[in-house]
Amino acid sequence: MLSQVAEGPMNSSAQSPAKAGAITLPWDLSEWVPKETLWAWIVEEVSSLDWGNPEVVDFLRANPGQRPKLLLCLIAFGYATEVWESAEIALRYEMEAMIRALDPAGPVAPATVARFRKENRALLKWVLIQLLKRVVRSRLSPGTGLLSPGIKRFIANAAAARIDIARHFERGLQGA
Repeated sequence: MLSQVAEGPMNSSAQSPAKAGAITLPWDLSEWVPKETLWAWIVEEVSSLDWGNPEVVDFLRANPGQRPKLLLCLIAFGYATEVWESAEIALRYEMEAMIRALDPAGPVAPATVARFRKENRALLKWVLIQLLKRVVRSRLSPGTGLLSPGIKRFIANAAAARIDIARHFERGLQGA
């Protein structure tokens, strides 16, 4: 199992992460949180975005075939569950009833997934950061809701790492 490690409150460059009270974050977050909960959290975070913004409304009106809510949720869910490649992410739509329930308009093409994530990396990173915060908080003792600056930095780096891994997988497929 691959994992990401962050030093906890006793962080010190002289200590190993294991001795420093490290947090180990699994690449597949469903090892910590049920997939249904991960999906629900992702949908909540994506739904919290300003979908009524006039620029977004104009864009969607001009591009009725675009499904940004679905794509944002679908890609974030893939990254949260260690699914990196566009084809596998697109296949998740057909495999998961909870995903189809969000947008029953039918499957998405792998090329659509690839293009969307390339054009929306910053937005994907934001969704992943919000999700990772929830996951980490779910593992903390009750009443420990505040995350230290070090843990927040770790979460931002973990989100960026997931996006980078997916990009490398996709590039590897294109070069094969």
